Amino acid sequence: TALSLLGSDLTRMVVLVSCTIGMMIGLYLSRFVTTKIDVVKKEGEVELSTRMYFSLLLWFVFPLWLQSTIYLLEMNIYGYPTSSFLSDLCIFLMASYFLGYAIPVLLKYASLVLYAGSIDSQVVLVGLQSGSGFKKRFQCLTLRVIPDGPDP
Repeated sequence: TALSLLGSDLTRMVVLVSCTIGMMIGLYLSRFVTTKIDVVKKEGEVELSTRMYFSLLLWFVFPLWLQSTIYLLEMNIYGYPTSSFLSDLCIFLMASYFLGYAIPVLLKYASLVLYAGSIDSQVVLVGLQSGSGFKKRFQCLTLRVIPDGPDP
């Protein structure tokens, strides 16, 4: 219904292309995370790099740079934002990116949690910290499937 509200066929095509590009980017970037989840399911644990951990925490920030860039350029050139169509295209790209990234990752993680529950286990993220004082860095982050229940 949103495409029928747009005026011409050209704007509909541009919105469709923007959504398709966002979906492809999201699916491509989700592949790295879903591969790690598959390894956990097969081998029982996988080591996550610190870069992967922060990308999992901040995955939604990636597409914001496009809208921010357009907004800053318009503010510097004209003094105020002039084109709502370009920012709307960025929003369509972000929405399709969110769906393309989040749906496969959440489905894989849900299947991992269900698998762990079926074998009386749980999924945990273990982080070993190094250093002392206020600033402690993560040395090793590991996603594991461990047996549920009391420790012997």
